[in-house]
Amino acid sequence: MMSAFLLGLILALLPTQIYERADSLFNHDKYMEAASLVNSSLPEIRNSGNEGLLADCLSVLANSCTRLGIFDLALQAQQECYELDRKSGDPSLISSSLNSLAGIYLSLNNFEEAETLIRDAIEIEEKLGESKPLAIRYGMLSEILTKQKRYGEAEHFAQEAFRIDSEAGRTEKAAIRQSQLADCYIETGQLDKAWNIVQEAFPVFEAGNNVHSMAYCREQQGKIAEKRGNLYMAANYLREAYRLCDQTGNMLMKRSLAGQLSRLLRDADPAFALTYAEEASALGDTVFQETTARQMAEFRMKYDMAGKEHELEVHRLRERNNRALLVLLIFIQVLLLVGCLILLRLNSIRKKNNDMLQKALEIKDKVISIGEAHTTLEEKHEEMKTVVEALSELGGEPAVRLTKREMEVARLCAEGLLSKEIADRLGISQRTVEAHKNNIFRKLNINTTAELVEIIQRDGVTAG
Repeated sequence: MMSAFLLGLILALLPTQIYERADSLFNHDKYMEAASLVNSSLPEIRNSGNEGLLADCLSVLANSCTRLGIFDLALQAQQECYELDRKSGDPSLISSSLNSLAGIYLSLNNFEEAETLIRDAIEIEEKLGESKPLAIRYGMLSEILTKQKRYGEAEHFAQEAFRIDSEAGRTEKAAIRQSQLADCYIETGQLDKAWNIVQEAFPVFEAGNNVHSMAYCREQQGKIAEKRGNLYMAANYLREAYRLCDQTGNMLMKRSLAGQLSRLLRDADPAFALTYAEEASALGDTVFQETTARQMAEFRMKYDMAGKEHELEVHRLRERNNRALLVLLIFIQVLLLVGCLILLRLNSIRKKNNDMLQKALEIKDKVISIGEAHTTLEEKHEEMKTVVEALSELGGEPAVRLTKREMEVARLCAEGLLSKEIADRLGISQRTVEAHKNNIFRKLNINTTAELVEIIQRDGVTAG
C-alpha cells in the first residue's frame, strides 16, 4: 500500500518537474531543448489534470517556438494557454498570455494585432498595479511602436519601462529597456545616444549570461556601425551576434542576421554573402508555415467574440445597476414624501398644542381675575360657567349643546317614559318627540336610550 502511494506521488510530481526543467532551459537560452521537452511531455501533462501547470508548460513551449521561428506551433500553444488562463479568471495570467501572443504577432510583422493585444494587457496591469509585469508590457509596446515607425510613442514607453525597472532595482530588466530605447535612437539617427546605451547594457547581459540579449546588443552595434559607414566593424558585430544565436538556437534572429550579413557583404565578400543568403533562405522555410495564417485568423475571430461577450456582459450589468438605482431612487422619494407628511403633521400638532397652551394661560388669568374681582356671587357664578365652557373646549372635543326642548325630552327619556308619554307630558305630538330624539342621538353620536341615560347621569350635556 505504501509503495502504491509513493508511486502516485512520483507520478504527480513528474509533470511539475518537467515544467521546472523546461523553464530552466528556456531561461538559459536553450530553446530547442525546452520546446522538445514540453512538446514530447504534453500528453502526460494533460493527463495530470492540472490545468494551471498545463498553461505554464504551454507558455514555455510557445515562447521557445517563437525564438525558434516555429510560429504555427507557437500560436497553437499560446492560444490554448490563453484559453486556460481566461478559464482560471486570473487577470495577471491573462495579461501574460496576451503579452506572449503580442510577441508572436510582432515576429510575424502583424503590428496592428500585436498592438491591440498588448494594450489590452497594459490595461489589465495598470488596474492591478504590479510594476514588474507593467514594465514588461510597456517594453513590448515600445518594440511594436518602433516597428510601426511611431518613434516618439515608442521612446516614451521605453523610458517609462526603464524608470519602473530602475526604481525597483531590477538591473538586467532595466538593461533590456535600455536596449529597446536604443532601437528608437537608431531609427531616428541618434547614433551616439544609442551607442552609449548599448555599451552600458551589454556588460549587464554578459554578467547575467543572457546570451539572447547579448546577441541583440551586438546586432544593434552592427546597425549603428553600418549607419556610420563602417561596414567592416558592422560585419564583425553581426557575425558575433550570429555566433551567439548558434548557442541559443534562436532561428528567428539568426535568419534576420543572415539576411543582413548577406546584404552587407554583397560587394566586399560575395562568397560569404552567398553563403549567408542561402542560410537565410533555408531558415526562412522553418520560420513560417502555411497553417500560421489560418491560426492567426481563427484566434482573431475568437478574441473578437470574447471581447463582444465581455461588452455584452458589461452592458447587462450596467442595466441591472440602473434598474436597482431607479428602485432605490423611488424608495428614497417615498421616504422623503412620508417624512414631509410626518413633519407637516408634527407641525400641526405643535401649533395646536401652542394654541391650547395659550388658551390655558388665558383661562388661568381669567380665574385669577374672577377671584380678585369685587362682584356678586351670581356674577362670579356666570363668569365661572364661561370658564368651565372654555375648559371643556380645551380638553379636545367641543361641548355638546342641546336645545331646551331637546334637554327636556332627553331627561324624560332617561326617566323611562315612552315617546307617547313624553308627548302627553310636554303637550306636543309624538312625531315631534321622535324628531327631537333623532336630533339628540345624532348630536351625542349614540344609538340607544341606554347610552343616553349614561350620558345624562354623567351630566355631560348642557342646554343651549
